Amino acid sequence: MSLVVDMATLATGVTSIIYLNDRPDTPDDLLVFSNSGGFDTMHNLGGGVSNYAAERPTFQILIRNSSSATAITWAESLKGIYNGLTDTTINSNLYISVFMIGDINSLGKDDRGRSMFSLNFEVKVKR
Repeated sequence: MSLVVDMATLATGVTSIIYLNDRPDTPDDLLVFSNSGGFDTMHNLGGGVSNYAAERPTFQILIRNSSSATAITWAESLKGIYNGLTDTTINSNLYISVFMIGDINSLGKDDRGRSMFSLNFEVKVKR
């Protein structure tokens, strides 16, 4: 499975309206999980069973909501779910750590007056 598929499974308590790598014009209130690049793979060449490679992808969550207050509540909830997540296995992938890059970003309102925010995360994963 892909990173965004795995990460989106943890957000279903915030809303069930979740899209992956695509932001449709409707519905008004949604989350979009997108791959956003990443960093070089980390290698541990210590020998024996401690040899491993940890990928370091990044992902972004876009929040769009007709209510600014709800959008901020969603953002805070998502920050709480992901920031500092460690040693979690999803779909056979071991997520060693997930940490937020920066803080909640306000993107203002879109052309329909819906509030938008984004959160960005760096992940260390052993597949």
